[in-house]
Amino acid sequence: GVDTIEVCGSSTPVSLSSYLTIADEEINDTLTWEIRSASRTAVITGTHFSVITKGKNIRPENIQYQASEPATGIDTLTVIVSDGINRSVKNILVRVTPVIRNNFITGPERICTSEPSPVLQGSFPEGGNGSYTFTWELSVLPDSKAFRQMNSLEQNSITPAFTGSSWFRRTVVSGACTSISASIRIIAVNNGLWLGKENNNWHQAG
Repeated sequence: GVDTIEVCGSSTPVSLSSYLTIADEEINDTLTWEIRSASRTAVITGTHFSVITKGKNIRPENIQYQASEPATGIDTLTVIVSDGINRSVKNILVRVTPVIRNNFITGPERICTSEPSPVLQGSFPEGGNGSYTFTWELSVLPDSKAFRQMNSLEQNSITPAFTGSSWFRRTVVSGACTSISASIRIIAVNNGLWLGKENNNWHQAG
């Protein structure tokens, strides 16, 4: 059989354990897994694994796949399971997508509380599998744990409900890849604070 998984290039390791689980009714057999990869850039932890069977499903642990940039495309893993007499072979197709790049947002540094909510602009991302979902997030604290999702999935721009000085960021997901933009802060200023703009009487002589 053939299984297909998707991983992000240069991402954290992905567990292969669920794809290597088998059922063996025998007891006290020694089963051995061997994993062969056609990739010269991927790192596989635990390419050889053996266990004594106990007549139940066997799930090898700590076998992980990690792609390394600039690897993209499809890597074929050949998995061979043997008890010393019989053997079973399956292929796992690993679809490696490039990491997401060019994810950033812009907006005004300051805005008067009496003005309409600011418009935030987002870049066109690159990488991933070419299909993107977007999540805009807001925080009134600089701590990244305090960000909460706003009710918008727009890609390029958003006009958030602005109630005071806040941080904003955008998360982009494409296949197995996720990118979080750098956050920006928009400061709310009260009416009456001079921001360097001229008033009607600025050039009149006293």
